[in-house]
Amino acid sequence: MPSKKHKPEEIIGKLREVEIVLSQGASTAEACRRIAVSEQTYYLYGRLSLCKRH
Repeated sequence: MPSKKHKPEEIIGKLREVEIVLSQGASTAEACRRIAVSEQTYYLYGRLSLCKRH
């Protein structure tokens, strides 16, 4: 099965959703399950968003 490529707008939306879930006291693993990505992908998204800011 080919992997799905998310658009930058989708990634930003998913990162915002994770921030909300984490602020409600959920674990990182639970937040990743809610946005349907692995923890590795979540951390990759975070690094990518930091690179795009500079």
